[in-house]
Order: sequence, then structure tokens, then C-alpha cells
Amino acid sequence: MATFQERINQLYEEAKDTDYRLTQTEYAAKFGATRNQLKGWLDGRGEPSSEMMKLIAKMQGVSVSWLVGETNIRNFTNDPSANPIDLKIDHLPPEAIQNIKEYIELMRLKYRQKR
Repeated sequence: MATFQERINQLYEEAKDTDYRLTQTEYAAKFGATRNQLKGWLDGRGEPSSEMMKLIAKMQGVSVSWLVGETNIRNFTNDPSANPIDLKIDHLPPEAIQNIKEYIELMRLKYRQKR
């Protein structure tokens, strides 16, 4: 999975594709951050607070889970391929999500053998 650094870089590059003159200062201001904060995130030096993460995700139209690299689904509500199960586990801690994924894989293997 991707990291926050990779995802924030991706979002910044996408924003620059829309407005090639967009500066880091202008982009950071959208979230109430400074250019130095954004530069640190882009370079992999730290991450924003959970409240800032929520704000970035909301303003960019992505889920926090996607932003921090827990899923490849950018936005559960806008993604037609989103699985309803994914929607229910989105707010669980990473350890619980990993346990669920392992259980699903176990069931998949178990029932594949019975075919």
C-alpha cells in the first residue's frame, strides 16, 4: 500500500495538473497549513494531525483511509467498485482490518478447495 507521503504528493501533482501555476503555499493554504508543513509532508518528514488529515481528505474528495494508504479506494461513496464490507470496516483500527483480511483469505482458501 501507499504511504501518506506518496498520496499527498499524488494529490498535489493532480492539483498542479489542473492549475500549473499552483504553488505549494497556495495548496497548503487550502487546508490551513503552511508551505513548510506541506513541504515536510511531501518530503516524508512527518504527517498532519488527524483533524488536518480529515480536512485534507474532505477537501480533496478522498477518504482518510486512502490518504494514509490503508486502501486503494479513493472515496468509498463515489467508487462504484467499493465493496459494502469495505464501507463497514473503514473506521476500524488497522489491526482489526488486517485480522478481517486474514480471515477473508482463510475463507477464500477453504471454499476454493471444496469446488
